[in-house]
Parts: sequence; C-alpha cells; structure tokens
Amino acid sequence: MPNYCRWKMHVQGDPASIEVLAARLRGDMDAELFFPRANLMNTFEMSWLDSRTASLEADCAWSVYSCMFDGSNTYKADAMDPSPYATLEDSSRELALKIEVYSNEPGVGFAEHYLFENGEELINETTDYKEFFYDPDEWESFEHYKNDLVEFASSRGDHEAVREYFALDEMDFDERGIYATGGFPEIFFDEVEAARSSKEDR
Repeated sequence: MPNYCRWKMHVQGDPASIEVLAARLRGDMDAELFFPRANLMNTFEMSWLDSRTASLEADCAWSVYSCMFDGSNTYKADAMDPSPYATLEDSSRELALKIEVYSNEPGVGFAEHYLFENGEELINETTDYKEFFYDPDEWESFEHYKNDLVEFASSRGDHEAVREYFALDEMDFDERGIYATGGFPEIFFDEVEAARSSKEDR
C-alpha cells in the first residue's frame, strides 16, 4: 500500500483543455490518456476560480513526481506499456496550459512544487514537511502525548527530534488535531498575477 500524497493544482488556459487535463487526472475511463494513481480513492475535487483558471486537488500514490512525471522511479517509466500515461510536461505543452502544483507527503516527510507553462518546466523543487497528530481521546493530556514522543525519539537516539518534540505547543494544532511544519507556502501564479494587477491599478 502506498503512502498518500495530497496535491493541489491551479491550471490556466482554454476551459476545454483544462477539462481534458481534469479527465486525465481523475482517470476517466473515456480519457485517451491518464495520470496513473493520481486520484486515489476518488478524492478528486475541482472548482473554477474564473473563466480560464481552475483549482484541482486529490490524493495520489507516493508523490506527484511518481504519478505525473517520466523518469526514474515513476509509474510511466516502470510501465510495460507507458503509452496511455500522461505527464505534466507533455499535457502542458499539448494543451497549451499553465500548470502549478504543490504537494505534501507526511509519511516520508516531503513537499513538492512544480510549475509548467506550455511544456516548459519553470519550477521543480522539494523540501521537508512534517505533520504531527494529537487526538485528546488517545492521551490523558497533551503533556503525556509529548512525553511519549520524546521517549520514542530518545530510545532511537534522535536528539534533534527530542528537541523538536519538547517544543510542541498545543496551541499550534488545528481543529483536526494536526500541526504541520515545513512545506511550501501555496502561492499560485494566478494569485501573484491578481496581486500585481491590483497594485498596478492603485
């Protein structure tokens, strides 16, 4: 069973072309091409931000790179028949789309950020990402939760993790009981363009 990786994407271009990309990401049966394992458990969601920009997101297997690229350790490269498998680079070029995607994978602990425009890769970067989960029903108190983490890290001789766990603060956890560190701020190209236009109008 793969680690789940959550991705979120903004796409800009002709609406019909965006729908083609969405069908590939969903894995529609009638799509000529598809992204392998890019929509685990049918988690795909899509919304239109304006007439030429859409937001898409879902869970994929392992990483965006594994499911949406061609190269070592990708589904496309490892397939017996890779011909039906789509990539972000090829889709961006073929459909004349601007595609930006962020992902978070808390299991291994990394985040991804990619940007393509008309087939040209403009950004390709990764960084560390961690998630902590606190369920008050499972621990007597937040301090007990911290102590369990510290004891586990100490038993492994991981002094950096010990310091990190000692610094945890219950106020940092959201309503789901999750506290995330690292990753990329999800600032998409269309938001940058909108902010720039607003500044120029003033």
